[in-house]
This record gives sequence, structure tokens and C-alpha cells, in this order.
Amino acid sequence: MPQFAPTSMPLILGLVCLVGLQGCAADLTDGQKQELEAYQSRGLAVEECDETTAMWWGIAPGGGSFYTGRVGTGAADVFLWPVSIAWETVNGGRYARISNYIATMRNVSMLRASERDELDEKLGRGELDATAYEREALLLIRKYDVFAPPAERDS
Repeated sequence: MPQFAPTSMPLILGLVCLVGLQGCAADLTDGQKQELEAYQSRGLAVEECDETTAMWWGIAPGGGSFYTGRVGTGAADVFLWPVSIAWETVNGGRYARISNYIATMRNVSMLRASERDELDEKLGRGELDATAYEREALLLIRKYDVFAPPAERDS
């Protein structure tokens, strides 16, 4: 087994930490990425944080984390700067993507609930019969199901 001089241990430990922490932020799964892309193509996506901006802010001490609202991670990265640049630029983009996914899912959920409430109210007021309600409810489900083709109304 190779012997290392005691003065080289901090360097080795630093390199191990650098490699271990590289890109330590989790990213979206492939399914979540497809879901977000589908909502983007339908104009339903919400962008709270720009991925490129978050990556650029990652050059500053904790900048990518602070920009995307991860204050604790940003504070830790301040103490690890300039070494944190190695992972903060990558993580900033990932954090932005995750924030956008969460914001999009929240938006879609609110839109779906609002439209469903409106549909229920129309049924309650007698503006729709049961058959029309079921048809509209199905169209509503298909509208927000990203793995189904966009709903088309019968003319």
C-alpha cells in the first residue's frame, strides 16, 4: 500500500470531497423531464428560475443555490468557495429545473381543480346534462394528462 506524506493528506481529502460532491443535487427523473416537456409544449409550464442564470450564479459563492431558494445549501457553499464552483454551477441548473417542475405541477393542479369546480357548478346550475358533463369531464382529464394527445372538442 502506498504511503502518503502527512502534508499531502489535506490535498487528497480535498480531492475526494470535490469528486464526491460533484453534482450532488438530485435531478428530475426521466419521467418527470418528459412530463415537464409536455407541459411546456402545451403552454402550461411555469418558470420560476432560469436554468442558465442559476448556473451562472453558481460561480459566485453559493449563488446558484441562493438564486433557486436553497439558502442552507448556499450558505454551506459560501464556506467551501472557490472549490464549490465545481458543483455549484451544475447544481444551480438542477435546482432551477426542480423548482420549475414543482411550480408547474402546482400550477397544473390548481388549473385542473378550478376547471373541475367550474364544470361541477355548470352541472349544479343545470347548464349541462349528465352526458355533456361526462364528455366535458373526460376532455378535462385528457387536457391535463401529458401522456395523452391534446383534447379535441367535437364540432
